[in-house]
Amino acid sequence: MRFFVVLLLIIITACCEKEESSVKKDENGVIIGLPWLWRTKLSVNSTIGVFLDGPVYYNGVVLLGSVDENDLAYFTGLDIETGKIIWKQNYIYQTDFFGFTSPYIKENKIICIDGFNLFQINMTDGNYLWKERINVSYAAQWLSGIDSLFFVIVVESYPGKGYPVESGYYGNIENGNIQLFLIPDMGELPEPDMNRVNISIGGFRFLKPFYDEQTDDIMLLCYYEKQYYLYGCEDQISKSYVGL
Repeated sequence: MRFFVVLLLIIITACCEKEESSVKKDENGVIIGLPWLWRTKLSVNSTIGVFLDGPVYYNGVVLLGSVDENDLAYFTGLDIETGKIIWKQNYIYQTDFFGFTSPYIKENKIICIDGFNLFQINMTDGNYLWKERINVSYAAQWLSGIDSLFFVIVVESYPGKGYPVESGYYGNIENGNIQLFLIPDMGELPEPDMNRVNISIGGFRFLKPFYDEQTDDIMLLCYYEKQYYLYGCEDQISKSYVGL
């Protein structure tokens, strides 16, 4: 079962401790509290942390984020059975905070994107398998994948206009190289007020791959929006589409 949660981990050191609590019940006999099998301390007094859209799990290892005594962020791999830290890995650059959403995991390899940085970590030992820098003006944070392919949304210039739009890239999990394959059709757009546009005038919001059961072709469910401000208009113009 996969749990989707938002964790704000404000972390300096970590250690396991035993919990002596017992089962707690309310006045009607309903259980409202259970003892921990283990509990690992991941926060002391730090004012910074790591944002995840859910814990990443593979073969007994949970991937989380931590911050050391020098307020530098790093990854940690915890044993799910004992709560003990198996490995620690410095983040790809020195920072006091990092966050990643929708990572793609294939066997023991997990791919994450953080702005312009795309990287893969071995969940078994925490080592980086590759790191890639996306050489564009802006980068988005959506990732998805199927087998050896992964998909990422990157902000590109819209052909003929130069407006920033979020487009689809794909890459291979073995090397991290990505290439553009799809720019959403934004149609004939009115002139947007670029002083008010936040990063892009719209584009893909997610790309979800799956296999067609009859043909075994890889299909890609795409959702995208036109979203921009017009000159002399306070209202935001927005239209959304979904396609296969």
